[in-house]
Amino acid sequence: MIKNKLNFTLILIFLLLFATAVFTLYPVGVLLYTSFKTSPTIQLKFGQQEYFMIKNILFNYREVLTKSVIPRYYLNTIIVSVSTTIIVLFISSLAAYGFSVMRFRLKNILFLILLMGIMLPEGVSLFPLFIFMAKINLTNNVLSVILIMCGFGIPFALLVLKNYFDGLPNSILDAGRIDGCNDFSLYFKIVLPMSTPSLTAVGIFIFLGAWNNYLLPLIFLRKEEWQTLQLLPQYYITQYTADLPLMFAAMTVAVIPVILVYIALQNKFVQGLTVGALKE
Repeated sequence: MIKNKLNFTLILIFLLLFATAVFTLYPVGVLLYTSFKTSPTIQLKFGQQEYFMIKNILFNYREVLTKSVIPRYYLNTIIVSVSTTIIVLFISSLAAYGFSVMRFRLKNILFLILLMGIMLPEGVSLFPLFIFMAKINLTNNVLSVILIMCGFGIPFALLVLKNYFDGLPNSILDAGRIDGCNDFSLYFKIVLPMSTPSLTAVGIFIFLGAWNNYLLPLIFLRKEEWQTLQLLPQYYITQYTADLPLMFAAMTVAVIPVILVYIALQNKFVQGLTVGALKE
């Protein structure tokens, strides 16, 4: 009787996971399916012969990849994503180390104030941020997008890294102090090398968020020479029509690099979020 209940539970869990996977992957399937069509065949039903014509399969991707702005868009996106990730990791790791290891007045209050940035929606602050960036002449400059992304990314990174630093063994830090290390030596020589899994997880999260961000480049980067890869699909939308196959192919080109990055580093991502859960 117990065995039958166990088998029924496993089957139910499997069906639930399968349904979740189908629900999650369905938009991806629609994206790929549409990206292989050409405009005259966009209304054809799945399985019709015209869809499988060999000459149409890679037409959209050839059109997207041969667009002259593609290299520039990729370069801008890489600059924004990598710069944001490096700045967020450096600032948040230093702050997390200070809040976790060092002792000073109003530490908890300052930490709570910084964490309030997590509760601030991105859309609410766009108008004042745009006015501020216009006054300091940073509109149409990737630096404005990088600074804003850092502002939104640091509170999350600070929370994750501080929780990890809180779990570091005190004996190791005390041993470093006995050997003559000051706070900065402890940070660079002991804490950072031990925090590689957590730093990797936070770095992946920040990088993916910066790469996939559409709203900030759309508002702050009006010049084509500074726009990012996520804005590429808009070139296939006109006032009255939208070339969906080309637009979906552009979306696929934009999302493939981050999918490959996540697949390559998914083990480190999961490890970084779970390591340090137990304190000595």
